[in-house]
Amino acid sequence: MPIAKNWRYWIIAPVVILVAAIILIVALGATNGGDYTDAVGIGIDFEGGTMVTVTIGQDAIDNYDYHVARITEAIEKHGVVVSYKQLQQAENVNETSISFRYKNISKNDDEIAALNEEIREELNNSLYAEIKDNVTYESIGATAAQDLLSKSGIALAVSLALILVYIIVRFTPASGIAAIIALVHDVVMMFALTVICRVQINQSFVAAIITIVAYSINNTIIIFDRCRENIKPLKGQKDIPYREIGDASVRENMRRSVFTTLTTLITVAFLAIFGSDTIREFCVPIILGLVAGFYSSVLLATPVWAGL
Repeated sequence: MPIAKNWRYWIIAPVVILVAAIILIVALGATNGGDYTDAVGIGIDFEGGTMVTVTIGQDAIDNYDYHVARITEAIEKHGVVVSYKQLQQAENVNETSISFRYKNISKNDDEIAALNEEIREELNNSLYAEIKDNVTYESIGATAAQDLLSKSGIALAVSLALILVYIIVRFTPASGIAAIIALVHDVVMMFALTVICRVQINQSFVAAIITIVAYSINNTIIIFDRCRENIKPLKGQKDIPYREIGDASVRENMRRSVFTTLTTLITVAFLAIFGSDTIREFCVPIILGLVAGFYSSVLLATPVWAGL
């Protein structure tokens, strides 16, 4: 099937995924009192808040709902609302824990620290006195979270700008525009699929985006390089068949694109399955981004280039 000619079909899947993510965000936000940050899955890295981790061991798995209910009740007695809870299984079953996230109700760091200490002491002394020092917490203030978010946005914007300059210098302005459109697609799809899969958006997510941007642009550059080689013999002609050249270039690189993406996907999938929760939070967006990057490099970038 011609790729460039049928570009209208290729944009259907991204649009459906994006609409599904928006519907999910709106639905979850509406049921959560209009709190769309939790609906999106913004982590404490960017929103500010506290993550309390209670190490329970095997019983965290066997009686998960029981422990979640009693810990949530104990935490919320202090005036905060638990918005996130997750079982964290460890290689050593005795280190299996449950994490709880809540927003800070004060902007004063001393008040936040005092409240978190009260919660930690209650969980340690009242609920799990039989397990010594099993409660830890990590807190990030709103100012630090906003600073981190702005720096992450700057890092991503600078990456895209440098890639655009590189593509324009090496190829043509049309190639640069097509590449950036493909990369924007990758970022938007990673965000939408991450929301749908209910993965936290934090520093690991930003690192995954930058990784995928670099990986995806490599696939796109190789296809554009093949387009440039195929168009050389036709220089000087009035009507150059850009769509046919684009389709031929994609077909010539299809095997390479499939194999490189598949081998990377398998490796990252094993890391996600057997790695820790922190590694999983990085690997799952990478897996989603690999699929989005392959899709954009093969089915979107070339039609845009041919159309320009």
